[in-house]
Amino acid sequence: MHWIPIVAGIALAVVHYFAYRLWLRDWIGNRPTLLWIVRVWLMLNLAVSLCFPIVRSKTDLPEWLYCLLAFPVGIGFVLALSLAVVAVLYTCLCTYLYVLQWRARCAQGAETLKVVKPESRADSAKALAKDSAKSATQTPETPAEKPAADSKPKAESKAAPTTDKPKKPAPKAANVDTESALQARRASFAKLAALGGGIFFAGYSSAAVVTAMLRPKLVSFPLSIGLGLCVPWRIVQLSDLHVGGLINYDYVQWVVQETNALKPDIIVFTGDILDAPLPKIADCLTELAKLNARLGKFFVLGNHEYFYNVEDSLQALRNIGIRPLLNESVQLDSTLQIVGVGDLFGHVRGVYAPDLDTAYANARRDLPTILLMHQPKFVAEVRASARRADLILCGHTHGGQMAPFSLVVMAQQGGYLSGLYRVSEHTRMYVSSGTGYWGPPMRLGTRTEITMIEVC
Repeated sequence: MHWIPIVAGIALAVVHYFAYRLWLRDWIGNRPTLLWIVRVWLMLNLAVSLCFPIVRSKTDLPEWLYCLLAFPVGIGFVLALSLAVVAVLYTCLCTYLYVLQWRARCAQGAETLKVVKPESRADSAKALAKDSAKSATQTPETPAEKPAADSKPKAESKAAPTTDKPKKPAPKAANVDTESALQARRASFAKLAALGGGIFFAGYSSAAVVTAMLRPKLVSFPLSIGLGLCVPWRIVQLSDLHVGGLINYDYVQWVVQETNALKPDIIVFTGDILDAPLPKIADCLTELAKLNARLGKFFVLGNHEYFYNVEDSLQALRNIGIRPLLNESVQLDSTLQIVGVGDLFGHVRGVYAPDLDTAYANARRDLPTILLMHQPKFVAEVRASARRADLILCGHTHGGQMAPFSLVVMAQQGGYLSGLYRVSEHTRMYVSSGTGYWGPPMRLGTRTEITMIEVC
């Protein structure tokens, strides 16, 4: 795991270098004051980005400050996208220029190769008869006239090269002018592409921050898993809330109010709920204790719970009425059972690693089963084990959080990003986009959500 910060630091340094060298310097090179401001800003942004992992692990700052320090990392990602936009725009403009040049050369070639239209047969016959008549009427030239007639072409032939010599360099001058015009046009294209990249950077950053600040949307849908209930049970899923930092008390209070308004029968937390030391989020835990569910509240570990004292976090959740499922199962009214497994990060920490055999040890095979886990890619092990799971609920992906980074997340999670999937004939899986966000307060292409599934 130690190579990840090194590679990330190198990537950030490269991105900031090209942002200055290929983008900002060419765009605002004739504005020295603005250039210095941008140069200092880029250096500070890079310094904070590189120092963030050290500050995060070695200091005891407020969580909101950690999130603000993580913001330059998100800015670095947006800078990389902006540079890609600049490169694409410049390439498209230059390609368009080359196409125009190619068409002009083709047209010029066609002009030079163009031949005079041939005459008709009647016109050519008349011309031939006229020439023969003219030759018949002419008298033979005298020997004295021949030298005089011959001397004129010779004089003209000698003089002709002298008149053409000054005109030879003219095409070279025209070529020089054309090349300078092309260079000027390429320079204008570079500035235009840089302007487009700047507009993209400002628009993307602003939209990402605004989207992250929006309240979670409600995602609701019915799903039949063979319960045979007269009235569907309401299951509310909260995932990746990341309490701490910029996810503060007011945000948690709003989530609790909206969740209780749905009158859920079951509330499930699919990991990454706590993301700060417990003393810093005591008020948020008090608010989470106000969640109400008729049949219970259940929790499985996410990877971020392992970053702190996992035992203390589990006990804190028990104290507010949320039951952790640590590779175990629970039956509800002899109608439904819920199975929970640990997160894959448990293999790294050596504690509470996912274990399907232990989790299903006391599970009944004849009951519809809901499996709770954190990372959707763990579904491969579920399919390989042939364990019963009518509905799988998970999170972790945040829906990618910032497009097109979502493509990387989807590839890393086995092709799963967000939404409802059919993973086998009898198994559905829902991947939550998350009820909060992690790191920089930025989201684009996805929204935070509270999920309600009516099962029957």
